Amino acid sequence: MEISSLEQQYADLHHKLLIKINRLQYLQCRQQLKLQLEQQINTDYQHIQDTYSDIQRQDEPLEQLIQVQNEAFKTQDLLYRYLHVVVPTLRAVHQNQSTTTETLIHQHLQHMYGLESGTLKHLIQVNKELHQISSEVTTKRLQVNDMVKHLVIPKMESFHDDNQRLQVVKQRYRDFKEQLIQQHQLQYAAKETDIKTIINSLLKSWGHLSILCQLLPTLVSSLPINWATDKELLAIITQCETVLIALERNQQVISETSIRDMSYKDLLMIDFGELSMKLFTEKE
Repeated sequence: MEISSLEQQYADLHHKLLIKINRLQYLQCRQQLKLQLEQQINTDYQHIQDTYSDIQRQDEPLEQLIQVQNEAFKTQDLLYRYLHVVVPTLRAVHQNQSTTTETLIHQHLQHMYGLESGTLKHLIQVNKELHQISSEVTTKRLQVNDMVKHLVIPKMESFHDDNQRLQVVKQRYRDFKEQLIQQHQLQYAAKETDIKTIINSLLKSWGHLSILCQLLPTLVSSLPINWATDKELLAIITQCETVLIALERNQQVISETSIRDMSYKDLLMIDFGELSMKLFTEKE
């Protein structure tokens, strides 16, 4: 407690000393000005007024402004506040600690910035980990870019080319089919009822198959065995679900209701081969 009081007394005396030193420096500068020629002083004064006219108030002489600025910045902020805080810290780092304040400062600095322990060591370790993670991310990104460049992009280009060729072939097939229907339109028009009957029969078969695909999983799941571990029973359920989904998609294209308003040309233009291929693909 006594040491802290002495330190406070030292700080106050040091503050007063700095103010007096600054006052002496100011008086010394004034003495030097008195020794200069009046013409030179007026020239310098006018130069300062012209240079710093934006910060000079009209009701405040330049001499008073300089004195106030020296008192506020040089003495109060720089010498008293800044150096008063920095000097004990520098002494704690570079010299033997002679006061409790410097000892406490040294302990805190060692805890925060010591290389063997403290915050700085943790920050260095975290920085190393972040650098390692950043390097790994960069490596992975390069690998992904290389894979996209040499594998994905060529596959996409090949797929695009194949798809364009497929669309061309499909269009040729449709054109050929339309031409064929046009050539035999009288024959097909006479058999429009037969065409609708055949398609109705196909739709009924799809309906029966759909019911069967719903029934079989129910029967399998009701068996007194663990069907999930039996490969054949599990395959039956999986295939039934796949075929049922494909049938529902096909029935969205054509149904018993929709064919009533369709002409024989519309019915003949339906690509049942494509629907069957979808069904077969889903089944596989």
